[in-house]
Amino acid sequence: MFGMTRRFQRRIRRAGLDWAQDRLSGPFTLGGMFDGLEARAATLGGRRPARSPSDASKATLVDFHLRPGTDVIELGAGCGTLSPALRARIGPAARHLAVEADPLRAALVCDAAPEAEVIAAAVDHSGAASLGIGPARECYDVPAITLAALLARLPDRFALVCDIGGAEAAMVAAEAPVFERCDVAVLACHPARYPDGEADLDALVAALATTGLHAAARVGDVLAFVRR
Repeated sequence: MFGMTRRFQRRIRRAGLDWAQDRLSGPFTLGGMFDGLEARAATLGGRRPARSPSDASKATLVDFHLRPGTDVIELGAGCGTLSPALRARIGPAARHLAVEADPLRAALVCDAAPEAEVIAAAVDHSGAASLGIGPARECYDVPAITLAALLARLPDRFALVCDIGGAEAAMVAAEAPVFERCDVAVLACHPARYPDGEADLDALVAALATTGLHAAARVGDVLAFVRR
């Protein structure tokens, strides 16, 4: 089987971006080739990537702890494999903000959960306006966003479902006061990616406890925190 030529790769990338731009309201820019173009080409052909290993754990904890009618922020929505179940759990009257850094995946979330407000952005606390995602020569820029900025879009209390590849530890450290408005948090944690491993996970749990959120259940590395 012949590999894709660079020209063909560019055509796939451009077609994917045009499709994603049509599905999303937020702008994004491209600085080079997408990483993993073959996988993205497959999504354009109607075949979605496999579920995240943590999706089943998140779904179990969401179903047990999340109440219907709760507004939800979903960070790291991926291709939207969990989004329909999350949407069904909270019901039609609740708000659902789904955030995904990869614009093509974010556009898939639009299809998976049409009632959600999908935002192509990356969680960051450096103060930068945007972040480059992917290898240096093949990166694309997406807007940076904080949990506090997302919460400004919701009227009051909220629940959080989060899977952002290790950035959750820095988010909790930087935005602990925001969690005082959170009633349930389901976090896919990544202690193998933290500088101090399980010690950093213990620090995350302790920081959330100071806001009134306490660990209630753990399935693998996915933890559920509830307000007591």
